[in-house]
Parts: sequence; C-alpha cells; structure tokens
Amino acid sequence: MSVIQDNLHAMEQVLRHLRSAEHDSAEARLCQWALAEICEQSGAYAATVLAKTPFAAQFGSVLAEAAESGNCFALLETLTLFCRERVLRRPDMPESSMEAALFSYFVHSGEWTFADGTLVTDWFYVRLPVMVLFDLCTTAMHGSGGGVSAAVHG
Repeated sequence: MSVIQDNLHAMEQVLRHLRSAEHDSAEARLCQWALAEICEQSGAYAATVLAKTPFAAQFGSVLAEAAESGNCFALLETLTLFCRERVLRRPDMPESSMEAALFSYFVHSGEWTFADGTLVTDWFYVRLPVMVLFDLCTTAMHGSGGGVSAAVHG
C-alpha cells in the first residue's frame, strides 16, 4: 500500500468535514480542491507519492489535526509536496489546474520563500527534485543491464 491508499478514507473524511464546516480561507479551499482531486485520482497519486519523506510519514496525524481543528496549514503544505512529487515523477501527465493553483499559492502567497530555511521549502525546491532525479537515474542504470558504464556511454 502507499501513503495515499493507506489514508484514503481519512482524506475523504477530512474533505467532508471541510465542506460541511465554515472554512472559507484560501488554504481551506485549496485543501478541499486538492483532497477531492487526489481522492478521485488516488491510483495516479498512490503510484507516484512514495513514503520517503517526513511529510508522508506524518500524513495521518496531519489529517487528524485538520479534521479536529479545521487548521489546514500543515495539510496544505503536505498536499502541495505530494502534488509536487507527482508532477516530478510523471512529467508525461500534464499538471492539473489544481496542482498549478497549489504551486502558485505556495510560490506567491508570501508564506514560504525559497531561502526561508523551513523543511517544507527545502523539500519543495531541493530535496524532492534531487530525490526524484536520483530515483530516475538509478532506475535507468539498473534497467540498462550495463550499470554505470552503459548508462554513461550508451
């Protein structure tokens, strides 16, 4: 199972809670949109969002906090990183309008900046792209049957 499959029911519950409550902040609206799309496209996200990040490991508790308090900030950060990983791992699948909206909010809202020193920005800008590139290179080298030499020299 994946972090998405493992938490699908909880994601649906949080989505229902956010829709039924009076949560009208930009963060709450983006979380509702993201949760709805990720639940609907759970197969694609389950195949691309790996459990290698601290955000994946804490996803269950982040969902529980959002359901209990209605505070969507940590959930928004986590969903943004999940979408970033999906886009990086599957460049053949176009970025959805929801993903574009999440990324635009992340980049332009002023809550996060490239060099703010937070874990979430480090993962968004540096660690996820490096991790995905490493995974792609590793797969390419092992898949070629010739190791590093075959991958480098064709």
